[in-house]
Amino acid sequence: MANAVSDFLRLLPTAALRRRGGAKKLLHDYELDLPGFLNGALREELTALLAALSLTDDGGPGAARQRLWAYGAAMERRALGLAESLCDATVQAAPMLRSGKLVIPRRRARAAVQGMLPVARIARFPSSPLPRPLPLARALPPPAAEPPTLDALLARADALVGVRLGARGRDKGFYGHRVAELLGLARSSSPARDWRGEVEVKTLAVVRAAGATWRIKDGPALSMRGVDAKQKLGRVLWVIRIDEGEVPDAPVLSWFYQELVPSLAHAFERARHLRPKGGKGTTARGWYLRRDYFVACGLLASLNG
Repeated sequence: MANAVSDFLRLLPTAALRRRGGAKKLLHDYELDLPGFLNGALREELTALLAALSLTDDGGPGAARQRLWAYGAAMERRALGLAESLCDATVQAAPMLRSGKLVIPRRRARAAVQGMLPVARIARFPSSPLPRPLPLARALPPPAAEPPTLDALLARADALVGVRLGARGRDKGFYGHRVAELLGLARSSSPARDWRGEVEVKTLAVVRAAGATWRIKDGPALSMRGVDAKQKLGRVLWVIRIDEGEVPDAPVLSWFYQELVPSLAHAFERARHLRPKGGKGTTARGWYLRRDYFVACGLLASLNG
């Protein structure tokens, strides 16, 4: 997938790259922060980029940064099949110009600061104002057969947004079973993925944090120790519900579909860990995910911006 910072690095003179620590360091620091990359460029570097891209250079550094940002953001949207003329915050959040520098509103800048990986851009999730508001209540969908395609599975997940899942009781697996039933998936204890052995379906509880944003309540369970958790989550659909202690009957807030490509697999390995899994006094252990994984994969950004 096209990345503006990566493309711009190939156009900069060697001296400019050396001044800023080299291409590899710049890509690591700014791959998801095109404004930050442009803010660190000197006037002559901005001029070189404008010339290489055949863009007009008729203003100061601030105007050059704005023009280069608009070009880079449009290029990335084009690579994703999105309209070049429309700003899309999942690609590059639109910055403001202040004292010649590009400034992104704080809420939009959080994902890059906290370490969201580029692969987050190709995840699939429903559109919504951010942070996502409490959805209007939606009636339970009628019973249905297993979705025949991935798109049908995601459409079924979309129809669950706003559905109240009900009170859990003492069964810790209640919400997982309830969501699987509403998606048309058969109940199974098999270690294979839930939908046709291809996509694992997991529920995830969130609660309100500061500023009406959402945070993960607790790192979710993935599987028992003897199951290959990485393989199991190779393709995963997270169905995100509001914790029943936050809003009664646990409304479905959103969904998030992603595939575990190599760059994300490293974050997955860092975040998974073993801990006791089962009833009180159990000696069994299972795989769990720490909450920082959901920053890296982009799920939190899909809820909060």
